Amino acid sequence: MESYSKDMLIDHVLSMQNHFARFEERIEELERKLGQNSSNSSRPPSTDLPSHPASPKRQRTSKRTRGAQLGHSPQWRALLPESDITCLVHHRPVRCRTCDLPLVPADDNDPARHQFIDLPPIRPEVIEHRCHALVCSCGVVTRATLPSGLPASPFGPGLVAMASTLTGVCHLSRRRALDFINNALNVPMSLGGLSNCEAQVVQALERPVAEVREYVHRQGVAHVDETSFAVGPRQKGWLWVMAVPFAMLFVLARNRAKSSALELIGAFRGVLVTDRYGAYNAVTERRQVCWAHLSRDFQALSERKGLAGRIGQRLVKEKRRLFRLWHRVRDGTLSREKFVRRVEGIRRSIHCCLLEGSRDGESGARGTFAELLKAEEWFWTFVTEPGVEPTNNEAERCIRGAVLWRKGSFGAFSERGGRYVERMLTVTGTCRKQGRQVYEYLRDAIAAYRGGWDAPSLVPACAQSSSPYQETA
Repeated sequence: MESYSKDMLIDHVLSMQNHFARFEERIEELERKLGQNSSNSSRPPSTDLPSHPASPKRQRTSKRTRGAQLGHSPQWRALLPESDITCLVHHRPVRCRTCDLPLVPADDNDPARHQFIDLPPIRPEVIEHRCHALVCSCGVVTRATLPSGLPASPFGPGLVAMASTLTGVCHLSRRRALDFINNALNVPMSLGGLSNCEAQVVQALERPVAEVREYVHRQGVAHVDETSFAVGPRQKGWLWVMAVPFAMLFVLARNRAKSSALELIGAFRGVLVTDRYGAYNAVTERRQVCWAHLSRDFQALSERKGLAGRIGQRLVKEKRRLFRLWHRVRDGTLSREKFVRRVEGIRRSIHCCLLEGSRDGESGARGTFAELLKAEEWFWTFVTEPGVEPTNNEAERCIRGAVLWRKGSFGAFSERGGRYVERMLTVTGTCRKQGRQVYEYLRDAIAAYRGGWDAPSLVPACAQSSSPYQETA
């Protein structure tokens, strides 16, 4: 009886130890999640708690104060040419400012110029077409028809381009855009009229956006990212972006699966710069994993306890060594050949760290080490491939405008609304990359669509010929 009680006590103690071990792992996992911030996870900086220390500011190397310096040459606003002057007013002195004698009127060849610019009340141009009906001697009434090519829409290309600029470029809500159109532009328009304007824009941009897709797929390097975007009431969709030097392509899908990635990437055969999201593993073999994301993964591992934390600290150290060398390559103080040779040691060290962590690390960290080890072959593409950046900052910057649009709207609730989001973001981003005016392009594209001719191309020959990346065959 006594031995049986001892066995029960031993079993109870062992059971309690297992419970305590599981509780400790659970507490450590919760503490790790509680300690997540923008430096060790993909969370944006806006979600950081006030107690989180701010990123260290870069020290100023100059001792000069901010702003204009004493004795600097003034920067004046450039005067508009005389051809743009609406009204010219001359001011001539009447008496001498010293002796007060009257002055003889004469022309001054170099007068001081001051231009005053204002916006007058906007009165839209309204053209009314009246179709008269005449009676023939045979008694038949014949009514004139509208000229061929005259659109049935009551709004011209300039007004349609302005409406789409307010909603698709400035990201105003439709009601605020209507308030500006009705009050500032003095144009009566309803929500239905604004929706019809957006429908015309969707049709007018179909061919230019298709050309952008073909151009993007021909490039040698592209940056890809995705963000959530509502596609219906309480239905989460995903907005994907593919950015190259002179263009960007947006695709709105209902999911984040491999099929959506294939819809975006299509026939692209160059190098994709992405994060570690698994959907990209099956769509391309040439890939560069973003080191900004890897840096946060390494930082999160370094904050763990035990062996995983020590390995994470070594990874952070090797990452810093790598980017000190990369910054020298970018500045031109280190050749690509020497950079490749020096990276070999860093590469072997990181591989050993990931291998050790996936084999001997704590149970909660072994999965992370294994995932990093699985994607390791895509860490180093930028080392040997010219034109490939180690980070995906380009796509992050391109998709930021879409994120702001998402935060200020309810999303796209129809198929046409989704196409409007895709094509407006594509046109806006591509025009800005090429230094073109978005409003002017939209106006010309809508006029071309109504006239039945081709819209202006978004991929001019100069952009293709001056691309810093070699196009793939």
